[in-house]
Amino acid sequence: MRLAGSAPGETAAELLEFFGRPGADDTLGLLRAGQALFTLFEDGSVKLQREVTDFGHLSGGTDSFSWHRHERNQLPLLPSALPAAGADAFRALPGLGTEQPLPTVATDLPGLLKHLRQQEFSGVLTLKTDNDYGLAVFTDGLARAAAFERDGYIWERVDGLRALQRHSLQPGEPPLQLLELDRDTALSLAGVLLDARAGSDALTDYSGVTASDGSFVFFLSGQPYLQVRTPVLVPGVRYAQPDEDNLPDLRLPSGRPGWEDQRFDLTLRGRDALIPMTVVAMEFDAKHGTEGRRLLELLEEGLSAEEAAARLRVDLSTMQDGLEALVEDGLIRAGK
Repeated sequence: MRLAGSAPGETAAELLEFFGRPGADDTLGLLRAGQALFTLFEDGSVKLQREVTDFGHLSGGTDSFSWHRHERNQLPLLPSALPAAGADAFRALPGLGTEQPLPTVATDLPGLLKHLRQQEFSGVLTLKTDNDYGLAVFTDGLARAAAFERDGYIWERVDGLRALQRHSLQPGEPPLQLLELDRDTALSLAGVLLDARAGSDALTDYSGVTASDGSFVFFLSGQPYLQVRTPVLVPGVRYAQPDEDNLPDLRLPSGRPGWEDQRFDLTLRGRDALIPMTVVAMEFDAKHGTEGRRLLELLEEGLSAEEAAARLRVDLSTMQDGLEALVEDGLIRAGK
């Protein structure tokens, strides 16, 4: 059983009293001004409390709450928000249940990113459909990491943002959702998404996320404060909270949204370039190399720019440069 929402007229102490009912084993998460308090109840009494950074006095109000009833546990426990995703970077997201769906009309993602920057937002932007998952992590309003998953392929960083933008422009699709998080949890999630590994096994002062069989555990300054129960695809990994000075500030590139879906036809010269030992093929190999040949072969198979980038495991920005070079040399043209 889960409940989540906002309670602007209730203090943290009043919410703790309300949810601390005899006989219940559950977790209550409270968010206030970008800081969090996670409370584990056992038989209705407080067994353990973990505040993330400085939550402040219980007599103060709260921005939102998340309550989850579960079996007896040693740490505050929440389910995963995206348990069916095909990557642990998505599955580690706590299921707080306080996501705010954006309007179902087309979303101006560049405008939204600008607004989040101005608001110094910490949290995530998520997408969930029958086949697709998207996640962008923010701290202090800056997009630190992003990923988009479809059919087993994952696009990361700017390509992840670009995929979210393309989805947001498609009418009738499930909306993007915003979830506010405390800053440290968001930063640790960025570490998972960026595959930032801890340099040692020492837990002293460790901040980040550990992946074990059946759960992720969030740490801050050597103390575990939240467990996310979900199947883990790659257990045994310890992700470190990254150094913010070295984190990217992702921004959407310029260009026409949706160009990633473009498919190309090979010209006669392009088809000749794939015939071994011909003059055209030798000239092509000398200029474009093995990667250029592989790209041309994938385009001949009918793959879109995005699908070819995923197959070659390169960023779309790199793919765009390669496509422009092939067009300029008269090897491909935009398909109809």
